Amino acid sequence: MIRKLLISLFLLSLGPFSHAAVYQWTDANGQTHFGDRPPAKASSKEVRVNAAPAQADATARDRQQKMTEFLEQQQKEREERQAK
Repeated sequence: MIRKLLISLFLLSLGPFSHAAVYQWTDANGQTHFGDRPPAKASSKEVRVNAAPAQADATARDRQQKMTEFLEQQQKEREERQAK
């Protein structure tokens, strides 16, 4: 169970490292557009988009800490039972 939790946390931590390109171009009418693929018939430039980092509130951090402690205690008790 703890292994699943650790894997989930690891996968969630990869989010900031993923990169999806965003392209900007101006059409014939002078309107600026953004998209995840460059247009076929217009010149475009890749732009950098900075997303705000997700922040957990204090209550969510407390719940996460309690859940982690609970799972660690369950694992410890399971190991003790198996040792007997």
